Amino acid sequence: MLIAGKNGVGKPVNLSPNNKQLINAFTGLKICADRNESWAVNAIRELKSLNSGHFKNSVYVDVSVKKATVLTLVLPGVRASVLKKKDGSYVIFQLKVDNTYLHLQKTHRKPSIFEVKHKLSASSLWSIDKEPKSVTQLLKGKSSQVVISERRDEIQISIDDAVETLKSSPLGTEMQMKVNGFFMHYTPGDKSIGGFKHWTQAYNVDSDKSLRESSKMLADTMLATREKEGMSWVSEAGGSGILTQALKILDDQGISFEGTKHSIFFHGMTTNQKMAENYALKMKFMVDRKISSGVNLLNINQLFGSGAIGGGQFVAAVNRYRQDPEHTILKLGADVAEATTGARGAGATIATSAGACLAALGISVSAQGDFSFSPLVIASMAAASAAYPLGKKLTEAWAPRLARKIKSKF
Repeated sequence: MLIAGKNGVGKPVNLSPNNKQLINAFTGLKICADRNESWAVNAIRELKSLNSGHFKNSVYVDVSVKKATVLTLVLPGVRASVLKKKDGSYVIFQLKVDNTYLHLQKTHRKPSIFEVKHKLSASSLWSIDKEPKSVTQLLKGKSSQVVISERRDEIQISIDDAVETLKSSPLGTEMQMKVNGFFMHYTPGDKSIGGFKHWTQAYNVDSDKSLRESSKMLADTMLATREKEGMSWVSEAGGSGILTQALKILDDQGISFEGTKHSIFFHGMTTNQKMAENYALKMKFMVDRKISSGVNLLNINQLFGSGAIGGGQFVAAVNRYRQDPEHTILKLGADVAEATTGARGAGATIATSAGACLAALGISVSAQGDFSFSPLVIASMAAASAAYPLGKKLTEAWAPRLARKIKSKF
């Protein structure tokens, strides 16, 4: 059964003949695609795209011999085994389709895109519809803003943090959000992305396999909505890793967003800052002078994950100057000066507040000011509760949700 490459256009892609189970699986996949389930639509497109070659991020070479090559395609909800014959044609001989994928998305167990809306009468002011959204619905939606959330196992936390992220970015206003809502790309899981604990992942986030499923879905969404002018893509915390890998997938395909008026912003990123900015600039996204919110130097996950601890902010500033013709030498100087002042200020704040609070708590501190990581956290929180102006940055670093509650009282 030929599914792509008709009339000699590209290489033929066939389903292995006389394989009833395979035919049934493909038929079931088509039914899901006809219902406009995004994961199935994307899977059908990827399988058919083999007629232009198999050098794709979702394809892995299992065995290669003189006469043929065995490939594996790993897609959201689908896993396919493919034989590339010597004549260049492809034969799909095994297809595993998870027909429950949409249900898993609805129950927040698979990466999905939801629409976030403001509801004054609800117990939570911001909530999502039960049904995940398709690309068609994104194209028709009032909002053109998408927040890529950190990986979490509680979706309401992601919703609340996505709201604060978009409000804190230059790409969204609270009034605009209340009127039109916005979309959120959600990734379920109990392990945060990048940061201090997962610094290896943070520095190599564009190739991390644990993010592949969500990143591939985001890349497909970005590509399919390229025709909608003025889309905004804003990452929240470790969502920068999902967005970075999605950009890598699109860049490998030679995709450019020049002329689309699509914008990117990274908020509180915990993954490789330089890498993320490289892709965004290379692919011609519109960016504000500050493409990211900057690193909170008191937040250990941002500090290590983004690369700021190794001079990442300075490298990123210089890199921006080299790639962006509108980023003048004066702006470069201002960015570097700000990073330097921020680093010096962070150290002074830690030393002052930690030393005073540790003493108040009865924890001994050496003359050199040495103390362990755990007392530092205690000191930070004590400083925040004792004197809000002094502890504001510390509270935002260690307990951002508490900081928002405090801020809401003023």
